[in-house]
Amino acid sequence: MLEWLRNRWQNVTTKPCEGCGKPVAVTAYRETGRSRKESWWAGSEVELECPNCGDTFWAKK
Repeated sequence: MLEWLRNRWQNVTTKPCEGCGKPVAVTAYRETGRSRKESWWAGSEVELECPNCGDTFWAKK
């Protein structure tokens, strides 16, 4: 049971980078400072950067 919880927690707190394919902790991604507003009801998105390869992508804030 403990191993199952550990695996689930790791899957929730890491996201594989699309550029380099390495698993990166969600908190390790850096904000580039760019943002875009989709619409008044949908919120906004921020641009995040992988600490390993520098690949960027947009994520909901």
